[in-house]
Amino acid sequence: MEQVPIHQIIQSFENKLSEKEKEELDAWLSSSEENRQQFEELRKTYTATGKLKIDFNPDAKKGLEKVNERIQSGKTKHIVWRAAAALLLLALATQLVLQIQAPNNRTEIVAQQRQIVFLPDSSKVILAKNACLSYPKTFKKNERDVKLNGTAYFEITKKPGKPFQIKTQHTKIEVLGTKFLVEASNPDAERVTVDEGKVAFTTGSLFTREKVILTENEIGSWNAKTKKLSEEINQQQNRNSWLSGNFNFRELALSEVLKILEQHFNKKIELSDKNFGSLRLSGRFNSDTSIEEIIEIICQTLNLSYEKDKNTYIIKP
Repeated sequence: MEQVPIHQIIQSFENKLSEKEKEELDAWLSSSEENRQQFEELRKTYTATGKLKIDFNPDAKKGLEKVNERIQSGKTKHIVWRAAAALLLLALATQLVLQIQAPNNRTEIVAQQRQIVFLPDSSKVILAKNACLSYPKTFKKNERDVKLNGTAYFEITKKPGKPFQIKTQHTKIEVLGTKFLVEASNPDAERVTVDEGKVAFTTGSLFTREKVILTENEIGSWNAKTKKLSEEINQQQNRNSWLSGNFNFRELALSEVLKILEQHFNKKIELSDKNFGSLRLSGRFNSDTSIEEIIEIICQTLNLSYEKDKNTYIIKP
């Protein structure tokens, strides 16, 4: 099959291809293992520093097209690919040096306990314990980007024409509204819960990108096993208990109560008999109360007992 131009492959990394060009690239990739290896070689070089934007002017594009036209033999093709990869690596290295030499213009906060942070645009972020937030000391003219690892609640100041984006390990959240919860502390799953307004929840890259639009009282979830996004209506109690400082359970199944406590205290709680999970519990607890005190009260209320095995609490008859 005819060689896909190198500039077209590089543009695919920035998701700048037309539908026709995407089809051509997909066909070229599926035509041989050698093509896929060459594509991966360029992609790995391109992503070596995390991000790089390459703008092609008409002359540069024509130049690359001429190089591709001269590819006659397998040997020549490999030479050109190596040369392209080498030039790209040089550009990446140059950018990395400039980044190292440039003054640090980002702020990074790791919350030792629940912490409130005000961003340069006056947006409010409430970080859960151990959450890590990174953001520039001054937002760029037309964008507001932050990075999050952990759980945080966002109240975003509206800035028309200046979108707000949150990048986590696996997903990206584009803010189209104001108040929402991001849970990105679990490497196997991430979740966004919208309290007010609208957000776009995105995952994937290149041609595998997925997006769901979430509105008030909806939850978007990403699963590491399926690599898929899903959405549902929020029916959870106490989803923001760490914000209010209190738990308020109303005829909630014990299995659901334990999930909430596990997430809040980062402890493992098991039932020796899964049938206990259907028992219903009502009650209020202050989140400053220790996990053991809460489990003890639950057991007394439901006529159960518990034991601790290393870092796991086991509830039993």
